[in-house]
Amino acid sequence: MQLEPVYKDLFKGLRMEYASFENKTEIGEGSFGVMHKAYSKDKKQIVALKTLSDCDENSLCNLVRKVKYTVKHDNVIQYFGISQDSETKTYFVVLQYIYCGYLRCYLNDHFPKLDWPTKIRMAREISKGIKCLHGVNIVHLNLHDKNVLVHDDGRMIITDFGFSESSITIEYSDPHCFLSPHEYKWDKHSDIYSLGVLFWELSSGVPPFRAFKNSPARMTKHLIEGNRETPIEGTPVDFKNLYCAAWGDNPDSRPDIQKICKKLDNMQIDLSCKELFEKNSFGQEFEYTSFENQEEIGKGGFGFIYRAYSKDVKQIMALKTLDHNDEHSIDDFIREAEIITKVNHKTIIEFFGITQDYKAGNYYMVLQYAGNGDLEHYLNAHFSKLDWPTKIRMAKEISSGIDCLHNANIVHRDLHNKNILVHGHRMIITDFGLSLSLDNVAASITSRVYGRCEYSDPKYIETASEYKWNKYSDIYSLGVLFWELSSGVPPFKAFKNRSTRISMHLIRGNRETPIIGTPVDFKILYDAAWDGDPDDRPDIREICKKLNDIRLEQM
Repeated sequence: MQLEPVYKDLFKGLRMEYASFENKTEIGEGSFGVMHKAYSKDKKQIVALKTLSDCDENSLCNLVRKVKYTVKHDNVIQYFGISQDSETKTYFVVLQYIYCGYLRCYLNDHFPKLDWPTKIRMAREISKGIKCLHGVNIVHLNLHDKNVLVHDDGRMIITDFGFSESSITIEYSDPHCFLSPHEYKWDKHSDIYSLGVLFWELSSGVPPFRAFKNSPARMTKHLIEGNRETPIEGTPVDFKNLYCAAWGDNPDSRPDIQKICKKLDNMQIDLSCKELFEKNSFGQEFEYTSFENQEEIGKGGFGFIYRAYSKDVKQIMALKTLDHNDEHSIDDFIREAEIITKVNHKTIIEFFGITQDYKAGNYYMVLQYAGNGDLEHYLNAHFSKLDWPTKIRMAKEISSGIDCLHNANIVHRDLHNKNILVHGHRMIITDFGLSLSLDNVAASITSRVYGRCEYSDPKYIETASEYKWNKYSDIYSLGVLFWELSSGVPPFKAFKNRSTRISMHLIRGNRETPIIGTPVDFKILYDAAWDGDPDDRPDIREICKKLNDIRLEQM
């Protein structure tokens, strides 16, 4: 087979020199050949090399299309390119290397330690990966516990998708494919069946149909007759009902991946919040019907925000809902609840609990209502009346809240004028959906985009994928907020929200122009806070101390 013309045409821009890989080690057998891991001098990281042995042109072209067109996703294996050993003429797909290995091995090693919120989270992540593939019309064709990998941060990652259905795994395959193998059409319903079996495996910790391990013919007959695995005692009813629907005999009656994801989202919130309430002395589930006079008042990091009167608490509350179209929103919702329940401070938004609109299937976070809006609107309406002692007091209150977070080893990651609320003239920090506990080391580096560029550390803007979030990330944002308190307007208004221009301006070391009349000590403080070198920025304790000692001598 003459591969070279196909290689040149289809792999253009994806080629990686084989000589750039060091310390190649065999790690297993894949669908198309041996798998290796190696250090890539180009990527400066360990990668996986998937051998393409005995690969026909059609399979090769299909693989190229996956490499070229698969959307990047946190729960789908990342493709880096294609390489060829010039001596043996063997081709390799260069992939992300996953340290913890297969789901089957992970469950075998860790299952006794996994609680239900964790199992549902794993099911959600596998489903989100499948949703990504189905969204670009890729059917996995062979979804099973060795084609789901586990990253060292515990994240589920889908691999080996779109390969030939000739390599199917019986216990995970739609029984209809055995009834009429030549006529059966593999489609998204096929993956849904496999997903149902994987969900059962998450509930049990063991592979399906172990009793039939050495008898594939008996296993096939057992499945064709409509038999499935026995539900595990203690499985949440909603989860059992979901996987039973997924592996249902009629493909057309199986839920699609969007429905599965939404049901898992709601299960995750329900289980996580109940666990949270049990651990803490505050927080509860409210009846949705106990809220009256709902009125939309804005949009938060993961959904719309409403004002409503609570008949239970007898006061106005804020209800923050979810955007189910944003797959990060559930994690942000749960993270925000977890973060708020770890801290208790008068300048941090108060968390009362959650509520669910059962008709619409939506969850809401029940929060303190801040009656004077966000900082941007407050400054726009009241700046001319604010004297410097008041501005310094506002800076102290924001800093005091950040001090509370940093003392709990939490980084906000999204500090800006919309995430500072004003209630009775008191500053309140809100929107913790993107916040990070520094106790979770693996999450301090992420490919996800955070914050608004005007308030973001230029080091993050410059190298977002390698940036490690820390407390000094918040200090930079705080410096920008201090300047905003001095000016009364958002930073870089002249750039008219053109984020690319603002980003380049900041990377070059530029900052906003000091306002005439600003106390010298305050200017020196925010200059230090937004210093280009994070190591030269003061910590929050030093900022709080300097704010207490500030002199009001003006520039």
